[in-house]
Amino acid sequence: MKQLSATLSQLIGTPCWGVRHDQGAFVTLEFGTPRLDIRDGNPHAALPSQRRRKISVRGEWRLWLYACNWTYEESGELIAHNDSSAAGIAHALDRLDSQKLTRIHTSATTGATSFLFEASSRLSAQPLEPEEPLWHLYMPAGEVLSVRAGGWVNVSRDGTPCGEENWARLPEDFSTHAYHSSGLQMQLPNAAVWAGRIRRDLL
Repeated sequence: MKQLSATLSQLIGTPCWGVRHDQGAFVTLEFGTPRLDIRDGNPHAALPSQRRRKISVRGEWRLWLYACNWTYEESGELIAHNDSSAAGIAHALDRLDSQKLTRIHTSATTGATSFLFEASSRLSAQPLEPEEPLWHLYMPAGEVLSVRAGGWVNVSRDGTPCGEENWARLPEDFSTHAYHSSGLQMQLPNAAVWAGRIRRDLL
């Protein structure tokens, strides 16, 4: 549990960027130093778009809200949710973009997670499907931390086939340390070290 909280604490005090709404309820937030993500196309694919190389900019860390009902609030006022209009969602995510993440709290009972940001902003993820992850966090060392409805958590390599994960129940609610504007934060080991420790704790 301590390793899990410590891993997420590496994001605390870091501004999000590249915040965007994808299809359905999906929302993506980038954190950390930008880097190029280059993926070669499939020369044998039927569609021309699938044969082309794809190049995008992503952060060291990527938070992906997946199968969840999400809401975005500022000072307790609802700004948008996953069923809002496209314009309403775009407006809310534009307000969220560039804000520093100040705390993360996850319920061991439901998996519901609150991502708190500066300016009293809150991005909340509630369970949508009982067997689906609410969110994934892609980490610098190629590991993915996922939280599923019911308070289940998994850490695996990016690209691990569905069904081969090692899900484990959270024994209790967890929260990261709150961010303080002084910028003083705990010095933590790199993501690869923490990912290995989390996996050992969950097995």
